[in-house]
Amino acid sequence: RGRLNLPTNQGGYWEERSFIYIKDGQTGWSQSHHPQFYPSSENNRIIFNKEKRTFEFGNTERFVWVDTRVNAHARLGVKFAGFLSQDVNPGAGGSFVAVLLDRNTLDQFLHPNHYPKCWRGATWPPFQAAQHNAYYCFGNNPTDIADFANLVNDIPEGTYVALFSRYDAQMSNWSPQLKQILNSLGANSFEGYPKNQAAFVMVGKKGASPGSAFENISHLVDSSTFGYAAVEAKIFGKYDQGTLSSELIGPAEKWGTAFFDWRPTDEIPNTDALTFSVYGIDSNQTSFLLLQNVTAGSIDLSSINANTYPFLQLKASFKDLIDRSAPQIRHWLVSFDERPEGTVNTSIDYVFHKDTLQEGDSFRLNIAFQNISEKNMDSVLYHFQIVNLSNQNIEFSETKKGLPLSPTDATYLNKQYPTTGFSGRYAANVFFNPDMAQPEVSLTNNYVSIPFFVLNDYLNPLLDVTFDGRHIMNGEIVSPNPMILITSKDENRFLLQKDTSGFEVLLRRPGMQSFEIIDMTSEFITFKPALDANNVASIEYRPIDLPDGKYTIRVQAKDMSGNQAGKEAFSIDFQVINESTITNFYPYPNPFSTQMRFVFTLTGTEVPDDIRIKIMTISGRVVREISKEELGAIRIGNNISDFAWDGTDQFGDRLANGVYLYQVVVRNNGEDMKHRESAGDNSFVKDVGKIYILR
Repeated sequence: RGRLNLPTNQGGYWEERSFIYIKDGQTGWSQSHHPQFYPSSENNRIIFNKEKRTFEFGNTERFVWVDTRVNAHARLGVKFAGFLSQDVNPGAGGSFVAVLLDRNTLDQFLHPNHYPKCWRGATWPPFQAAQHNAYYCFGNNPTDIADFANLVNDIPEGTYVALFSRYDAQMSNWSPQLKQILNSLGANSFEGYPKNQAAFVMVGKKGASPGSAFENISHLVDSSTFGYAAVEAKIFGKYDQGTLSSELIGPAEKWGTAFFDWRPTDEIPNTDALTFSVYGIDSNQTSFLLLQNVTAGSIDLSSINANTYPFLQLKASFKDLIDRSAPQIRHWLVSFDERPEGTVNTSIDYVFHKDTLQEGDSFRLNIAFQNISEKNMDSVLYHFQIVNLSNQNIEFSETKKGLPLSPTDATYLNKQYPTTGFSGRYAANVFFNPDMAQPEVSLTNNYVSIPFFVLNDYLNPLLDVTFDGRHIMNGEIVSPNPMILITSKDENRFLLQKDTSGFEVLLRRPGMQSFEIIDMTSEFITFKPALDANNVASIEYRPIDLPDGKYTIRVQAKDMSGNQAGKEAFSIDFQVINESTITNFYPYPNPFSTQMRFVFTLTGTEVPDDIRIKIMTISGRVVREISKEELGAIRIGNNISDFAWDGTDQFGDRLANGVYLYQVVVRNNGEDMKHRESAGDNSFVKDVGKIYILR
């Protein structure tokens, strides 16, 4: 026996099986040890007494209602399921009525050695109680009490007796012998009860302990009120027949012999009967009766075609109409040649990726199924499915056939399935040889269910937009031929951004109210998909010869799970000026103590080829000259030089604190660049500006 190490309500219940080894014997199936019968597929009116290890007939039950009143009789007496069985005609006062109920059938009966003293009906031929409601009436005289004692003495142990008084029980006249008889039927002590003008009812059983009977006593309160007594009793009997069916036996390649042996329960000899039947079970699980009324011994089953009936089922029919003690099966056994048997074998191959996956990661499983029998197996069918445990939807299902398996050979299942669109709890189920596609001994070891959890991809990608390699301010000037780089980086390293479906680019041109959608197949678009776990995809948007004016670009990106980069699209204004101009160069900060840079704005389509900055003393002596190459990268639009002047001269010596002059010369193709006016022009005199060193 074995169980999971869990509480019972979580599956930790014991499973028990046992087997018999017969040295050099044929393979097969048997039940002989009493607990082996417990998992039988069907038991009808047969119960297992596990303490005594015996078969017994099941219990029947019946409700009995008994009522009576002081000085009344109409519609009173013993009733079954609402039907009045005994309505006693008026008779001598101080008497009571007894009805016998069989201990097994719970039906009313008359004892053959005792004639009833009263009955209902115009005529009453003896022992035809099925047609007449016959019962026993007794008075409180010694003769009747003796008759009552003889009746109780003669009825079988366990017989139920229903009693009720007529008119007045006159309990003050009850003899010790009567009380003793009633006590033997389970009645309680009668001390302290009313003696006269009383009603008494009872349902007891011969051999019951005192106080176990159903009883009620009532007395007359006054001359206008009847004393009324009633009981409702649930009584139990036993069936006299029942059946027991075995579990399915097989599957077999060839049937051999069936052996049967049983013994009677010798409470009353020669009353037990037990016969056996054999049923064939076809591949559709349909049952066919093949043999019946087999009593004991052996019977040849080799004529039964195992291809037609790969399984058999035995059925035992128990009968004991007399004392209802069930006969006992000693054993039943069927020999046969077994079919192949396979099992999931994780010791050969078992690889499970992990039980918690990020959406987009693939579920991966390797598992082996091995032929552990001495028979060859045909090509083994397997069924693989992934089930959403939240709604029980089957997300994926596949059925395929593997290779035939010789003894000890194995087939290997290697499955990989992406989890795109998954979120929550799932299970991967693997069935080898599903629904007994080929006969096999058992399917209990052919199934594997592996739960796993998928974390939903809910994080948004990161969107970045640059113009000619830099982030611009809103409304900033850019080149008429800008390279606008739009980048989307997503944290999910499994759901790579591989196409342009996640990008949306819109452009509003000068003087227009609406946006135009930029076609992702346009010649101005270059898409670069994500190629690795960094999951970075980008679009290069290169419009050509944009006219002067103010533009607005709007960009949105979403990852492969549909998460947008932001609730609102990224939007920025930019300005295009085709004329080549340049503003004055402004030192920043000014004054400075450690270093300063130059800030300026360039328009047009080309960067000037010659830029020189001369820094001079107040007297006009040049102390430092800065070339275009020193300034670093220069682009169309706003610029701040990469170069930072630290207040030293051409030789690296620190200059004294004070005011210095500077002049900028900008030429392109040998011609001076046109000046672009700006708010700081008032600080220049004849294109000469001032720098303050303050340490």
